[in-house]
Amino acid sequence: MLALANRLPLYQRDAAAGEWQRSTFFCLQDHPTLQLAGKHLVMVGQGELGSEVARLAEAFGMRVTFAARPGNEANDQRASLDDLLPDADVISLHCPLSDATKHLINSERLANAKPSLLLVNCARGGVIDELAALEALRS
Repeated sequence: MLALANRLPLYQRDAAAGEWQRSTFFCLQDHPTLQLAGKHLVMVGQGELGSEVARLAEAFGMRVTFAARPGNEANDQRASLDDLLPDADVISLHCPLSDATKHLINSERLANAKPSLLLVNCARGGVIDELAALEALRS
């Protein structure tokens, strides 16, 4: 989350391409970074890892909301991922891969997300429909 918020992959690419040496300033500031304070983090999974990530995010001043357990929304008092998604600045996935979570992040959900959404997958790869994610990034 910190690497994405600070655009680390973009700055790594620029530094490797020699942009730092060509800069007239002492550092690179070409890519706007995201201040995490005040941003909304939606957590999918409230186990040991998800709870600890939420605690750390709160230390950065983020507003943290846990989504209802996928596939069990009707029996869960927490809001569903679909209800939380339009307001989310960051989604962090910490859920097991199951029939209910396979391709949990799909084209429909990505279409309802902010274009600036940061998506962190600490779960299994199959929780995200990779083709839908790639298409969302391209568009």
